[in-house]
Amino acid sequence: MSNGFNKFYYVKHIQEYFSGLVKEYQVRGVAVVGINSNDVDTYLDDSPEMMAKVSKELGYTLPYLYDETQEVA
Repeated sequence: MSNGFNKFYYVKHIQEYFSGLVKEYQVRGVAVVGINSNDVDTYLDDSPEMMAKVSKELGYTLPYLYDETQEVA
């Protein structure tokens, strides 16, 4: 998975599909992580707290990481 997506309309419509896809691949032994590298000062909806809320609501079963320095993602 790539960057956080709370603000991106073009990703919001696939969130439920993505959740199912993650689970499908996890069953196959594939490790999946989410990385949020968005600037949370500019995009408050992409804060780690908001991303945790969305992850829980959508039933994500992957670790969600926050790349504060934007060095990873």
